[in-house]
Amino acid sequence: MSKRKIRIGVKQLLIIIVVLLTAFIGFGEKSPLREKAEIYNQPLSDSENINVHFIDVGQGSSVLIQQGSQGILIDSGEDDYGETLCNYISSVGVTEIPYMIATHPHSDHIGGLDEVLYEYTVSTVVMPEIKTSDQPDSKVYEDFIGAVQNENAEIIYPSYGEKIIFGEDMTISFLGPVEQVSDLNNMSLICKISAFSTTFMVMGDAERKEMDSVYEAGGDFDSDVIFVPHHGSNTSLHDDFLYEVSPEVAVISCGEDNSYGHPHEEVLEYYENSGCKIYRTDIEDNIVVVCSKDGYTVE
Repeated sequence: MSKRKIRIGVKQLLIIIVVLLTAFIGFGEKSPLREKAEIYNQPLSDSENINVHFIDVGQGSSVLIQQGSQGILIDSGEDDYGETLCNYISSVGVTEIPYMIATHPHSDHIGGLDEVLYEYTVSTVVMPEIKTSDQPDSKVYEDFIGAVQNENAEIIYPSYGEKIIFGEDMTISFLGPVEQVSDLNNMSLICKISAFSTTFMVMGDAERKEMDSVYEAGGDFDSDVIFVPHHGSNTSLHDDFLYEVSPEVAVISCGEDNSYGHPHEEVLEYYENSGCKIYRTDIEDNIVVVCSKDGYTVE
């Protein structure tokens, strides 16, 4: 009698363990971003090219990934560039922005995003998850979060290694941050973008500390084009990480005669010595990389 009860107990226990393991595995595989990636597994629009625009927003940062009439916006520059940015987006024929990415909550990266949110329908905002105690106490950040909430955009906080898939033509993979820190520069989203066969590394204001943790975590960093982090600051030089990226083209976004001295001389020397072709928004204005199945050109 007692043995019978023990057998039943063991069987029940095994069933409970299986159920719990299944639930645990399911939880791990169903983060909000992965669910979204499965749902939005469609190309942005029917266009043979994907154009990646590095937009001149002065001493700030903004990238628009365009396929036909749809686009993904990464950062915006300061608040006073909001109207300029919206005008540029319209001028290249983009009418829909299903995804907006805010690399980190500094004003030179998110200042104009509220105006874009009010001007266009933005379904999803992707941003790093910042601890409440580390979130900036600024009107710019308050305006940005207020616009996200007012426009009912979904917020996604990606984890290391997660990705958004846009049909067969484009993927955005998130390689950082891999740890929670108080320095907002080192909480920047690090994105590897694949547009057809052309790859881009976009890193916000990531500095050596974050690049070191990302390098240690490992991954496929190799990219054709790098959007040089932190506007060309020497705080964002990391030989090992950048050696793995091994870009052919380096794009630097900075303001003309800015007070920070960006880009720093040692940064320019590093990319020149690496054999990169360097483009700068303070010299060339807007820079567009046109990607197709045959490769890419810079305009």
